[in-house]
Amino acid sequence: MKLFVYGTLKRDGALGNVLKDSKFLGEYTTKSKGYAMSSAGGNSFPFVYYTNQSNPYRIKGELFDVDFGGLRRAINIERSAGYKLLEIDNDIYSFIYPKQIGTYSNNIRVDNNKKVMEWVNL
Repeated sequence: MKLFVYGTLKRDGALGNVLKDSKFLGEYTTKSKGYAMSSAGGNSFPFVYYTNQSNPYRIKGELFDVDFGGLRRAINIERSAGYKLLEIDNDIYSFIYPKQIGTYSNNIRVDNNKKVMEWVNL
């Protein structure tokens, strides 16, 4: 299964070891638009949630081909925090928060020309 991650599950994130046995496929930017990113506070961790199709923004992160163990570990962590595992692009899944939440953070990089948001682990 292809799993798109954008915050603490990225290789340089606090939970990067969760996917250590999964195959890293590279950086990835969602093809689907309509997403926004916010923070739980400071540089802790991001929320990505869907807004609407008129929102032109996409999310940049990393793509993995996850094994069963890595997926199980990620599900246990992310679902307990309220995220939903959803198909965001064709055959690509990610943990998306079900509603708008959070605040602005310096960890969020916004490219207004490319209409892309990215979480940078500091």
